[in-house]
Amino acid sequence: MKIKTLSLALILALLFSTVAVTQLTGLIRANPYPGVNLTTTEGPQNVTYNVNTITLRFLVEYYYDICSFFYSLDGEKMEPIENTTVISQVDYKVVRTTLEASCTLSNLTEGWHNVTFYVIASREFIWVESYEKGDIMYSSNTMFIIDTIRPEISILGMEKTTYASSVDIPLFFTVNESVSRITYSLDGRHNVTLAGNTTLTEVTYGAHRINLFVTDNAGNTGASDTILFNVANPEFPPAALLVTSSLSLHVMGLGLLAYFKKRKH
Repeated sequence: MKIKTLSLALILALLFSTVAVTQLTGLIRANPYPGVNLTTTEGPQNVTYNVNTITLRFLVEYYYDICSFFYSLDGEKMEPIENTTVISQVDYKVVRTTLEASCTLSNLTEGWHNVTFYVIASREFIWVESYEKGDIMYSSNTMFIIDTIRPEISILGMEKTTYASSVDIPLFFTVNESVSRITYSLDGRHNVTLAGNTTLTEVTYGAHRINLFVTDNAGNTGASDTILFNVANPEFPPAALLVTSSLSLHVMGLGLLAYFKKRKH
């Protein structure tokens, strides 16, 4: 009888153990430790920024309060992320914590950067694997670009030029980098979008000024110098022609005067 009771107890113990192991295995498979899920809500996400300071905000979900959080910029030493707030904790036999964290990267130089987030064991811990204090339990890396330099655009061949009223006016320019938008403003009026070099038509006679504006892929906007040009009045010749005509008449007058002097002699 005692043997049967012992056997029954052993069977029940094995059964409960099997159920417990099955539940634990299912939990581990569903959420393998470190079970960390890091979601960036604001900050570098493989994009280009036109500022030198970036705030990183992210959510971290993890098991147990055994973790510390760090970041490393461009492979430099790990810096602690101390601005953290627990926003929820759920106990499913193991405590699942959702934490909001943030840090600021400042004085960023131009060009490519990479930032790595680390979840570090703050004490010795055994789950599926054995972790000692200071072990990296999770890491996530992302790259981004800093570009705060305005693009440069130059207008070619229009400065202080006088155009005949019947001639289309070429608007040629150069840009020093890839851009997302180009516009021009004639005489301070609304901006007109350009796809590239173009020709201005139906420009009224008189003095004009033109500016070009260009925006690069990071959102920096640059402007050209203000270019002044003229379109001749169809009823009056350009000033250069007036000067030429006056000079020609003067020369002709001197020639006639010399001719008549010779005739008198």
